[in-house]
Amino acid sequence: MKKIFKFLLIFVIVIIIIAAAIIAFVFFNSDKYVCKSKEGNITILYRDGKITGNTAKNINYDLKEQQERAEKVGIEEYLKEFKQWFESNTSGTCEYEKK
Repeated sequence: MKKIFKFLLIFVIVIIIIAAAIIAFVFFNSDKYVCKSKEGNITILYRDGKITGNTAKNINYDLKEQQERAEKVGIEEYLKEFKQWFESNTSGTCEYEKK
């Protein structure tokens, strides 16, 4: 019984480490579009013309829907549209943060 528990514990730890490595790789190897305001902040991560992820605080962001929109209009046009929306609906601004 102890061997099974030990094996499961090691397995879970390995999975957590792999997941953390993937998240770190995406975060540090993507360009970032950072939008900050009093109402909330959002960082859009993108690479090779596609949205790869986001971080958001106090702002809802439907990643899948936004990925589809960016794919449809292109990443540069999407970021222009997002900036217009963000600046019209919050007190903040957006800027590029290249890796």
